[in-house]
Amino acid sequence: MCRVLVIDDEEIVAEMLADTLEVLGCEVQVANSGREGLSRARKFLPDVITLDLKMPGMDGFKVLEQLKKDSRTRDIPVLIATINKRKEVIERGYLLGAAKYFIKPLSAESLRETIAAYAAV
Repeated sequence: MCRVLVIDDEEIVAEMLADTLEVLGCEVQVANSGREGLSRARKFLPDVITLDLKMPGMDGFKVLEQLKKDSRTRDIPVLIATINKRKEVIERGYLLGAAKYFIKPLSAESLRETIAAYAAV
């Protein structure tokens, strides 16, 4: 069973994503802030993390930087899932270590294929 951490401050979006992942057979935890996401990532040690960029307090870029600096979480693939489709934002995500960049809304099929590539689904 794959383990996925969803980090998104929009609770409805996070729950919809979690529901989709659970249907795919994944064990899912949700964090509604960057700080909570970092804490859960270090405890849950998921196979994959989905990460929104626009969050209050600690944005997704800061979360991604912290995940990649921590020996416990640096090798976990991070899938950015956001509405921002500007080229420089996408490039920054990849430069910081994102494995994949999705523009919301995500299709269940592309999400399934990507999760399957990184975790046992």
